Amino acid sequence: MSDTSKGSTMDTQCDKSIPTALDHENDSHVDDTPKQRPITASHENLNLITRRRSERIRQQLAQESENVRKERLQKDAGRHRLRRLQESEQETQ
Repeated sequence: MSDTSKGSTMDTQCDKSIPTALDHENDSHVDDTPKQRPITASHENLNLITRRRSERIRQQLAQESENVRKERLQKDAGRHRLRRLQESEQETQ
C-alpha cells in the first residue's frame, strides 16, 4: 500500500526486509573459510597470455641476437687469426 497524499509516495508496508551485513554475519549456513578468488575474467586471461607470449618472444629475440653476436665474434676472431698468420708468413719469407 502506498500513501499518495501531498504529492509524495511512502510505502507503509513492506513484504521483505532488506538484508544487511550483520544479517550475513549471523547466518549459520555461511562458513568462515576464506573465499578463493574467482577465476579471472576472459580479458584478464588474454592479457596474461599476451604478456607471457610477449615475454617469451622477447626472450627468443634476445637469444637470437646473442647467437648472431657470438657468430660475428667468431668470424672476426677467425679473420684476425688468418691475418696474423699471413703477416707472420710474410715476415718469415
